[in-house]
Amino acid sequence: MIKLERFQGYILSLLVLLLPVFWLPVFFEAWEFPKIGLLFFLSLIAFGFTLAIEISKKKFKILWPFDALVIGFALIFCVSALFSIDRVVSLFGFYARFSDGLLALISLVFAYFSISRYSQNQKLLKLLLVSAALACLPIFKFFNLVAPSFEGLSMFLAALVFVSLNQEKKIFRFFSLAFLSIIVLIDYYSSWLVLVFVSAAYLIYLLIKGLQKQDKLLVLSLAVLLTISLAGLIWPVPNFFNLPREVTLNRQLSFEMAKQALILKPILGSGPGTFAYTFSKFRPAVFNQSSFWQIRFDRPLSHLNELSVNCGLLGLMGFLAIAIFGLKTVFGKPLFFPFLASFLSLAVYYQNITLGFVFWLILALMATENSVSKEVSLEKIFKSRTVSIVSLGFVSLLAVLIVLITFRLYSGDYFYNQSFKSPTEEIKVAWLQKAVSANPLFAQYQVMLSQAFLNQTVEESGTLDSDSIFQLVAKSVQAAKASTEIAPFWVVSWESLGSVHQKVLGLAAGAEDWSLNSFTKALELEPSNPLLYFKLGKIYFFQNNYDKARESFILAQTLKPDLIDPRIYLALITENQVGVKAAINSLSHLQNLYPLNPDISFQLGRLYFNQGDSQKAIQYFQQVLKLAPQHLNGLYSLGLALEKEGNRAEALVQVKKALELSPQNQVLLKKFEELSK
Repeated sequence: MIKLERFQGYILSLLVLLLPVFWLPVFFEAWEFPKIGLLFFLSLIAFGFTLAIEISKKKFKILWPFDALVIGFALIFCVSALFSIDRVVSLFGFYARFSDGLLALISLVFAYFSISRYSQNQKLLKLLLVSAALACLPIFKFFNLVAPSFEGLSMFLAALVFVSLNQEKKIFRFFSLAFLSIIVLIDYYSSWLVLVFVSAAYLIYLLIKGLQKQDKLLVLSLAVLLTISLAGLIWPVPNFFNLPREVTLNRQLSFEMAKQALILKPILGSGPGTFAYTFSKFRPAVFNQSSFWQIRFDRPLSHLNELSVNCGLLGLMGFLAIAIFGLKTVFGKPLFFPFLASFLSLAVYYQNITLGFVFWLILALMATENSVSKEVSLEKIFKSRTVSIVSLGFVSLLAVLIVLITFRLYSGDYFYNQSFKSPTEEIKVAWLQKAVSANPLFAQYQVMLSQAFLNQTVEESGTLDSDSIFQLVAKSVQAAKASTEIAPFWVVSWESLGSVHQKVLGLAAGAEDWSLNSFTKALELEPSNPLLYFKLGKIYFFQNNYDKARESFILAQTLKPDLIDPRIYLALITENQVGVKAAINSLSHLQNLYPLNPDISFQLGRLYFNQGDSQKAIQYFQQVLKLAPQHLNGLYSLGLALEKEGNRAEALVQVKKALELSPQNQVLLKKFEELSK
């Protein structure tokens, strides 16, 4: 049993020491994806040793009521995942996040049970401080190992400042100064909020309690911390190192999303990891006026907001019950303020793996010291040799299964990451096919594979026969359809399928109808996106259904008035329904508003060319190329206009420039041959 406890300690120490610094660039998401794997495996192994120790004692320890609260919250999470709108996402977490899924919570719960039963668990906080210090070292190279953003690092350190101040050995207290220096360097508003609130509460508590000799240095440290934090909250620190800033939802929009989601699914929410779906569904029209209107956010600003969206009121109340009971139980004890800081960090910022681990680690330490310990006898259960053998066999089989599934998951993401380094589309397709074969559960892989097939079609169009092109197009459509089957409530899947069909109009029978159906489904999932209305309008336009096209373009323009493309197409509808002169007037007015837009100038040149006014067309096509020198249609059209004016030599120059951009384009090759004779 002593050996088991020693191995348990080794595994837990390794987990605490490695988790903040674990970073593997061989995967597409180099922070959270490796960390969740490390957390799951080491916490599972530690939990296995913990169970083995309990079984050897023939008694199972229950820490009341902490264990009950943790198990209750985990069960709510499981039920929410079971009724999720996307069970795959709820199990693994949303792609490129992974910290919001059931797998992450199970790993944290395993860690909680193992740490709370470990007899020397207090030393784990010291290891965490050392690991955090190591993780911060690359910051001067504009990089950190803790989280994908510096804001995530700042929130992680805000909680650890109070862990450091709470240590008895003075050497560990100096970590707080180093952590505070990095927080100042990052200068993130939410981390200042946590530091101000907790340091002020700590100071007030110490003053009310009555100062003792050993508290004087702590009071001085807290006073300095409060002063610096208040200054950081009020006056922004100059960004001397030009650290990149994370783009997140603001608090108001995060709260509004939670409110809308609770109205729709108040009890269990939409499922763990599904905030991105909620964002698309309730994305307000006013969001289109912001600078980040094309971003689909997969997280709110606060973990509490995310819980209310993903797991409903039950999930939110379950988590708050753990936090509030924990704070109440340890009030006035050393772990109170570190735990308060870790909880507030999750209240004002979303959860990543390291931030969540700090919360559950401190919770486990609190449960060890402040629970009513009860023991349940295991003698009757493991008295039978048959039961012991069956249990051992089941656990062994489960362990092998977990290893195989994990190997495939990580192999898939390795292949996916390699695809972005591919020199040609053919090689990229090969890597993506490996990724899909290893892990067919992630819709993201199918979407990228679909796009890669299309790009390969364009890249190799000059060397492929019609049958080969058709096969590539069919594979692109097949991959896009697969993504909609895997993630039917993910708007990106339907948008991708619609775009694929839109690009192969004329090459595949029924492509128009499929494209219309796909964009219509995408709009059901994201009704306030102007680009989806614009894409839908383009399908109607090429079907010559101008009334429906106009309706879609007007909706797109209403949702985002400064979006130019719908207004250009409205002018083209005017050309077809009213006449060329009316279209020219409309486009000329539009050009006065947006003089630097090359597409407006191109359409004006096209209209004048079709009217027979080649000289005016040439002026507009030349204007296009001043604004966009590599405008393929502008180069080709200028060549046609120059040819019509009799300037074949200059026309040949323009067509040759176009061929340099698209060397396999058959139309350009034919025109080049004509002009070369």
